Amino acid sequence: MNTANTHSKRISYGVIIIAAALMIQFIGWGTFNTFGLFVNQFEQHLGWSRALISGAASVTMLVHGFFSIIMGNISDRYGPRIVMTACSIILALGTFLTSKVTTQWQLYLFWGVIVGIGASALDVVVLSTIARWFQKKRSIINGIVKTGAGLGQLTFPFITSAVILASGWRNAYIVLAVICLVLLLTASQFLKRDPREGNHQPRAVAGGSQAAIEEGVTFRRALRLRQFWTVIAAYAVALFCTYTVQVHIAPQAIALGSSITQAAGMLSIIGAFSLAGRFITGAIGDRIGNVKTMMGCCALLVLTLFCLGFIKVPWLLYLVLPVYGFGHGGIYSLISPTIAGLFGTGSHGAIYGVIIFGGTIGGAIGPLLAGSIFDKTGNYSIVFFILSAVAVCGLVLLATLKPVTARELKNGQD
Repeated sequence: MNTANTHSKRISYGVIIIAAALMIQFIGWGTFNTFGLFVNQFEQHLGWSRALISGAASVTMLVHGFFSIIMGNISDRYGPRIVMTACSIILALGTFLTSKVTTQWQLYLFWGVIVGIGASALDVVVLSTIARWFQKKRSIINGIVKTGAGLGQLTFPFITSAVILASGWRNAYIVLAVICLVLLLTASQFLKRDPREGNHQPRAVAGGSQAAIEEGVTFRRALRLRQFWTVIAAYAVALFCTYTVQVHIAPQAIALGSSITQAAGMLSIIGAFSLAGRFITGAIGDRIGNVKTMMGCCALLVLTLFCLGFIKVPWLLYLVLPVYGFGHGGIYSLISPTIAGLFGTGSHGAIYGVIIFGGTIGGAIGPLLAGSIFDKTGNYSIVFFILSAVAVCGLVLLATLKPVTARELKNGQD
């Protein structure tokens, strides 16, 4: 086989990795982020409180975060295909079982625990794979892959709301489960840990070696660095804000007088503008740095969340949510390349898994707190003001985040 054919083969598989990763993001997060559309369904048909329903979403976040640590470690050792295959089946199973819930403990087990386990591989496995395959322009390629999540958030609310209106919420969960099982399982089979598997050259690495791609601090060494804990705290703040909005913006739209279809449209607006946010911030991150770009996204969250606290009519959401969606998408797109830039990719899965878990503590607290406040006050205004204040804390944390110095690296050695 000549050199040209070998080079062509290597380029082609890099494209396949991107396509498979994008599909997994599209289906996985598209399904995961529909929960807000079911809040009113559980409330109306099963008579449960907003806080109780939100608690299931909080459990999902915590379980997703904890198992991200496990999935990241397994993926680092054995490769992404086996992990993503297993999690695809688990995610589909949990989604299907949620269609059968009649009691509160079933919602917490099926959606909270089983779906949480299934979703735990969606970012840590997929984005660690991307970080290993691409070195130059890593942020923009990561942004392209994360547009899959934005596309899912744009598309799945309409699919879900249409099925709910046509044949009920239980059938909507069954449809989502079938989509997960077929498409996620298929896409997972194309993942490879890094370019050494199958003897592929790393894409976008001019003359680079796999040793260079795998360089970086070990997981144990990262635990001793202040940057590691700063990233965890900043990500916890981000998920506290964004996952609360994800769960409660549709119920808020309905509370302001919107129909379920219009509420689905609110979620889709976030998804549509997060597409631009994920792609554009990836390109900006490659130019000016990921941390500075994340600070810009966090500033957008501060502004838009504060504005959401004043909204009393649903049409104003159409003005604020596009800006919010841009910042929302940018933060999710930039976290993986930020971690790779700070700590390298040798232990990216393990490091990213712990950061995800730390972040999901914030993601678990936010929706539950928001549901409790709504039950007591009957509105979300206070919730959005709290979220805006918390986002300011995230902005401050990111402002203190500096590159790992040689001295810090030496002091953190095993």
